[in-house]
Amino acid sequence: MLNKTVKIKDNMNGDDIGDAPQDVQDNGVGSTQSERNGEPIADQGGASENQGVGAGDEDQDDGDRPVVELFVKAAVDKMKNGSCPTCHRYFLIFYVLRERGLVDLVVTTFLPENPPKEVLDFSNGKHYPLVKVHKGVDNNGQELTGMECDTVDEIEALIDRFDSEDMLSRKQSLKEAMAEKSFEDLYKKFNQFLKYGKDDASQILVKELEKVDDHLNETGTKFMVGERLTRADCYLLPSLQHIRVAGKAYKNFEIPTQFRYLWRYLANAYDTEAFRESCPADREIITHYQDKASCPAKIPRKAAQLMAEDRTFSVPDSVKAGNGSLDDD
Repeated sequence: MLNKTVKIKDNMNGDDIGDAPQDVQDNGVGSTQSERNGEPIADQGGASENQGVGAGDEDQDDGDRPVVELFVKAAVDKMKNGSCPTCHRYFLIFYVLRERGLVDLVVTTFLPENPPKEVLDFSNGKHYPLVKVHKGVDNNGQELTGMECDTVDEIEALIDRFDSEDMLSRKQSLKEAMAEKSFEDLYKKFNQFLKYGKDDASQILVKELEKVDDHLNETGTKFMVGERLTRADCYLLPSLQHIRVAGKAYKNFEIPTQFRYLWRYLANAYDTEAFRESCPADREIITHYQDKASCPAKIPRKAAQLMAEDRTFSVPDSVKAGNGSLDDD
């Protein structure tokens, strides 16, 4: 059985969760499990059932499979993964690569005011995400051991080296390019909406969401490109989650229920292990914008920081009752 692993490592107090495979221990990079609300997340060879993926569709041999450590912004509790949407993007991507049997994944959280030594060895520790490959080769047998990525461009180049059909770039796939084009301005318009808050800004954001709904309608697929999570989904989903949570908290904004293809898409994403395990808590997303929005959130800063580890994975009853599944069309 494949030993595909993922864990979240807390660098604030040096705690590891569980026992690492020996080859990972030798490199000092954590264990086979992560925790969320006290429950271990340990998938020893299976991908997410909701994606219909068998064990290791694109598996590498155990001995050659890269051990990737992803460094992301820590949460307010200084332990779990925090609000950074770019960090969430790459957590999703590497989680999917892990489900495909292409990497073993360790996720290390840190805050820029107190970066761990392993980060300072190749970065100034003031930005994230960062990646280090502790061992392994890419799909062409080229050595990756010791590779360090401290820019988004370098991380993107590393992802390309895995040659995964699910992680093709927009340069490699026309479908991927079309999917990405449908939301290329979405997050920027959302930030403008929070910052300025004018009525026309709300309408502009709705127009951007409509583009995504139209794309999903035209493709008729479960996700942005096909029936499994791809690179486009990993880029889009963090933005949509921020729009849902922060939009509601600051502007009482909700994604219109008439965008039924978009809502079905979110429901499908919420059913995947990759999204559920990589998604930051609502409190992280709310506090992320407290110095950026034009008005305060309904929940005060301290109260938001004391919120439980709740995550918004709900879909409106009217959407579920009125639209059913994609197969109903």
